[in-house]
Amino acid sequence: MIKYFLSFLLGVFFLASCGSSDPIKLSDEALVGTTRPLGVWIKSTKTFDSNLSTNQTFGALSSRGIKHIDQLITMQQNSDKSYSIINESLLADFISSAYSEGIRVNLFLEGNDLFNGDNHKDTLSKLETIIDFNNNLAVTTGLSILGVKYRVDLEHSTGWANSHQNATYNYLYYLLKAKALLEREGSTFKISVDTNSAWSSSNYTISFNKKDKALSSHIIDIVDYITILSFSRDGDDIYSIISNELQYIKDEQLTYRLAPSMAISPLVDATTSFYGMDSTIFWRELDKLQGWIAEDKRVAMIMIEDFDYLDQIPSIPAN
Repeated sequence: MIKYFLSFLLGVFFLASCGSSDPIKLSDEALVGTTRPLGVWIKSTKTFDSNLSTNQTFGALSSRGIKHIDQLITMQQNSDKSYSIINESLLADFISSAYSEGIRVNLFLEGNDLFNGDNHKDTLSKLETIIDFNNNLAVTTGLSILGVKYRVDLEHSTGWANSHQNATYNYLYYLLKAKALLEREGSTFKISVDTNSAWSSSNYTISFNKKDKALSSHIIDIVDYITILSFSRDGDDIYSIISNELQYIKDEQLTYRLAPSMAISPLVDATTSFYGMDSTIFWRELDKLQGWIAEDKRVAMIMIEDFDYLDQIPSIPAN
């Protein structure tokens, strides 16, 4: 256990040594041969649109070695059918505070019907709103967000209920449209998505762009990286769960395309979450996973699922 913990501390020391003025990039060559950065979802806007102190947020994050945030945002539709981010000025302040602490930020959108065919136009409009927000952020602060993260639970979408094949096709087709939009805009945004570990199986094979592949393989072809919702309490098992995607990334000679996840949320199935368990167990299993992927350039980071509550992630054990 001591060996595991010392290994983790070395990883945290490396992250801290990178400096707060230049947050780690997904493709940073300095990551080679080191532990992977840690990231979290923040699936609440209270971190920036309430009186909650950002110092509390970043204190909880930095004490646990977190260097990446997927921050949930909400939007409202304007009279001209365009969208705007609710409390975007407060969001800009939050992002500036995060970067001053060496923490990079993705903006996070979730909704099971975002990629339905009849919603493509609206979802692209929301992406345009995020691009505009980022452009303004760059002008006013000199900072840029990393990109946008989507979570679409395909199996619970209305499109899936009507036709599995069409829903899967529309999922992929939206991602292609989003990438084309970013290219037209000359944006350096990274697009990422949360994926189900089952999507690498033959049950999810689909013909897209004249190629028959598992859904996860098609997604990897399009986006910059995926997060696999690999719920397990065992670091070795989590590595096994992501094996198909790792093999595909190797075959395609890609880098930094995957982020496994570990669950600590009380909202997740109790048999797959570390919530309420001895914190030493969580950090021990995290270190086991780091041991598998520490020198693996296919892996961008490890995401911790879920961060609905500010102090949800177990504290690092004292010894």
